[in-house]
Amino acid sequence: MIDWIDDKASMEIYLALSDERIEGSMLIYKRRIINLRGTEDAISRLLEKLDIDYVEGLIYREHLPTIFEV
Repeated sequence: MIDWIDDKASMEIYLALSDERIEGSMLIYKRRIINLRGTEDAISRLLEKLDIDYVEGLIYREHLPTIFEV
């Protein structure tokens, strides 16, 4: 959270929206650390937009099939 406040230039935040509801989010820090949250469909749509060669991140076990599919 401190990095988010003090180093905004290193942060990217993407949202997967459905009507007026947030279905998922993807936070990218320094183009390599990624935090994903949301439904399987939202995660899949967010990952389609990801263009990074090297990634570090925490992954929920239920999202593993979606991540390795992309």
